[in-house]
Amino acid sequence: MLVICYGMPKSGSTLAFELVRGVLMNGGHDQRKIRTSIGIKRRGPGNHLAAVSRSALEHAIGEIGPDRTVAAKTHLPLPVPLFGWLETMQAARKIQVIASYRDPRDMVLSMLD
Repeated sequence: MLVICYGMPKSGSTLAFELVRGVLMNGGHDQRKIRTSIGIKRRGPGNHLAAVSRSALEHAIGEIGPDRTVAAKTHLPLPVPLFGWLETMQAARKIQVIASYRDPRDMVLSMLD
């Protein structure tokens, strides 16, 4: 299963990603980087989605396989036309999406620091 953690910058998405990743690691789920070159940024620990297209997500799911659960982070918005497919994949337990939200006024203040 691919667990996508996303939100706008300064919305707590990195915290959500690190918490999910830590829980998965403590549960015995290997969090090594997905090797596929489609849609994965090669920087820092963890998987960072560079694209949220259907083909990029399908490649990532294929590489993860049915026996692993891997967290990935992105600040990219999920395209509205993809929602129906995401719901189908979630029902099949191949994708889970975690969205973080923060009041935009708080985000602006955070950026000023």
